[in-house]
Amino acid sequence: MGNSARATPILDTQLFRDAFNASPIGIAIENLDGQPLFVNPAFCRFLGFTEEELRSKHCVDFSPKEDAERDWALFQQLRAGTIDHYQMEKRYFRRDGSLVWGSLSISLFKSRPSPLVLAMVEDITEKKTAEEALLISEERLRLAQQAARIGTFEWNIETGVNTWTPELEAMYGLPHGGFGGTQTAFENLVYADDRAEVIALNNRAMKSGLPTQGEWRVVWPDGSIHWITGRWQVFISESERPSRIVSIN
Repeated sequence: MGNSARATPILDTQLFRDAFNASPIGIAIENLDGQPLFVNPAFCRFLGFTEEELRSKHCVDFSPKEDAERDWALFQQLRAGTIDHYQMEKRYFRRDGSLVWGSLSISLFKSRPSPLVLAMVEDITEKKTAEEALLISEERLRLAQQAARIGTFEWNIETGVNTWTPELEAMYGLPHGGFGGTQTAFENLVYADDRAEVIALNNRAMKSGLPTQGEWRVVWPDGSIHWITGRWQVFISESERPSRIVSIN
């Protein structure tokens, strides 16, 4: 019984070392000055440095100035005891000078006589690259819509939310964010003499599920009347009920 009790701390230490080295997520153990004391192989692979090179750096050396300053400001709160953990996404320098993105989680070991900091970093470069590509694509689409005088909306029939692009709002004489966000709000913008026909077109589209198009007049807040042409498609859910409509005006 006594031998088993004495072996437990050794087993726990070896288990920690095995988990530390095998983890696919980068891990660093730092002191309260932000100096790495231990780094695992995943962290070394992430940044392309050796363990010795990383231990010779300060935590603010890993990132561009603006990212490092945000991190260090939170680290100071950790040292002061006002927080015991934090998370952030930031960029890191690789050994070759390139930048990668990491999701950083910081926790404080408070139970030790000399507190230590646990830093875990997950590589999210692919995610951030995809997000940036999507933003660029969306901006190009917005510019194309502005040039072509096209606006789009998506009406979620199940929730009742009707989402308009800024270009569509402008075509109806509304400021950015000025649309009410519902189908009723749209119908109220349609010229009174055309409203019944627009509602009938929508009802037929939801019953048939076929692409539909029409023309109608809208009244701007200044009282002027403008013609709109619209094309839209109803999407049917697995329960064979209309779930949403996507339209170009």
